Amino acid sequence: MFLRSGFSLIELMVTIVLVSLLLTLGVPSFSALLRTISLNTQANNFVATINLARSEAIRRNTAVTLSASSDNLTQHHWEAGWQVWVDNNGNGILDDGELLRDFPDMETGTLSSNTSLLRFSSEGFLDGRTQLARVFSLRPDGCRDEVARDITVTAAGRPTITEARCP
Repeated sequence: MFLRSGFSLIELMVTIVLVSLLLTLGVPSFSALLRTISLNTQANNFVATINLARSEAIRRNTAVTLSASSDNLTQHHWEAGWQVWVDNNGNGILDDGELLRDFPDMETGTLSSNTSLLRFSSEGFLDGRTQLARVFSLRPDGCRDEVARDITVTAAGRPTITEARCP
């Protein structure tokens, strides 16, 4: 009697077909999962920056500003980076020696708002010179009917993340 070891050609072909079918179905959903994870990470990083600016204002007992990078101050787009700084002389402009931390661009996605800066008072509240709440819209690149994130900063200075959809 002859002992066979290995697989027949038919068994290998069936296995290849099944693996290719599973990959065809699984790869698009995995891609969407990666985009969602990236979006969550970006939102959490921005919220951490808001909390940093707020805690620095409380710790230093002075107003601290979180602003879009100097390239995007007038456009209200934050994806090119943002800065946390203390306005020591009260002129509302980032001068030498006032920068606490500079954050690089997001690399992917857009982060826009109706403001180019948040100013926290020494108590950790949004400064009275701004509206009561600010909303930042975080959208992935080429967003069409996909999951997005809205980051809302209340008048008390507390950020929250909510799920949104792209138009």
